[in-house]
Parts: sequence; structure tokens; C-alpha cells
Amino acid sequence: MAAEYEAELPENFQQYIDFTTNLFFLVVGFVLRRMGFIKEEHLSGMQVLVFTLCLPFLMAGVLWTAAIEQEVMKVLLASAITNTVGVSIGLMAAQRLPPKMRGQYLMACTGSAMAYVYPAPSE
Repeated sequence: MAAEYEAELPENFQQYIDFTTNLFFLVVGFVLRRMGFIKEEHLSGMQVLVFTLCLPFLMAGVLWTAAIEQEVMKVLLASAITNTVGVSIGLMAAQRLPPKMRGQYLMACTGSAMAYVYPAPSE
């Protein structure tokens, strides 16, 4: 019976469900923030939870279930080495900067989040 039910569903039904639940959680969070249930002092703890726990688990889950072909492994290895070397050089150079400027320098050096780097006022 389950096989018959699954055969009737579209191929990418799981993607629709994932998108819908993510959108639902976003809307619920927005509404709770507007209603005052989520206060300003809660945001820093929520950011730590999301970026140090949830995001790494999400990335690991996606990588664990990804179908990576043998030919792509060479490119993956070369990319990992290149990015590791680039970030390491950026980290070593950032140690000479004041702590307040390190994050901005690393984002600019590694090419990540450039939209956030350019408009930032230099102090």
C-alpha cells in the first residue's frame, strides 16, 4: 500500500515539503517576533544555537546523503585544499589586525559575504 501511495506522488514532493516547512518556520518566527514573544535579548542565544549547532548538522546531513561520483572527488579534494590554504593565510594575516577588524578582513580576504563587507563603515 505504501508503494502505491508513493508512486502517486510527484518525484520532487520532498523538496516541496522541505520548502513549505522552512517557509512556515520563517513566518512563525516573524510573527512571534512581532508579537513580542521573542525579545531582543533572546536573539544572541538563538544565533549561537543556529550557527554552532543547527547549521553544521544540516551541512553534515546534506553531505552524508549526497551522491558524489568518483570523477568529482578530485575536484572536491583540490577545492578543499585551495580553500583551506586561502583561509589559513587569511587567518595568519588577520592576527596582526585589531580584534574589531579581523572578521571584516577575513570576509574580504576569502571572498565570503562581500555584500556585507562593502557597505560597512571603516572605523
